[in-house]
Amino acid sequence: MRTRLLLYLLDGESQTPLDDLCILQEEVRLYNETLSRKPVAIAVNKIDLPEVREKLPELRRILSGQGMSLSLISARTGEGVETLKATLNENLANLPGVTSRLAPPPKRIHLLEPKPSVTKEGAVFVVVSPQAERLVALPDLRLFQARLQLRRELDKLGVLQALIDAGVKSGNAVRIGSVELEWE
Repeated sequence: MRTRLLLYLLDGESQTPLDDLCILQEEVRLYNETLSRKPVAIAVNKIDLPEVREKLPELRRILSGQGMSLSLISARTGEGVETLKATLNENLANLPGVTSRLAPPPKRIHLLEPKPSVTKEGAVFVVVSPQAERLVALPDLRLFQARLQLRRELDKLGVLQALIDAGVKSGNAVRIGSVELEWE
């Protein structure tokens, strides 16, 4: 609702691009009348396809008559994307500005978490990491996907490397917080 310019993206393979545009405009109008009165730009995609390339003169003729800026792009090859960005920037620069009522986001402070440490208590490898302890408390570890996701997250935290450095082997018991697991 706060946008100053709408961009309609049309399928270059469509047999009825003008009808597609009319449908998009009607959907926006039905959603919100005010939004439908905002300035519009059009982009036609898939211009890298030979059948679409053949239709480009006709597409330009049909869509240029709508009084909106028209860009031809290919997401696959990137052709026309920079031109589209420049066109959108130019269009936005020519529109009246809107002052933002939103406060700027607060600055984020990233606290460094201590590296995980691993000690051995008898036959059990004990991981000390507040983040890892929070992670293992959440999922149902009977589910394979949950164990797989937990392993990925523990890897990101450096827990897997700390366990390997401590000499863990498949079948060893590993305790993280109050959860004891069998190392796989």
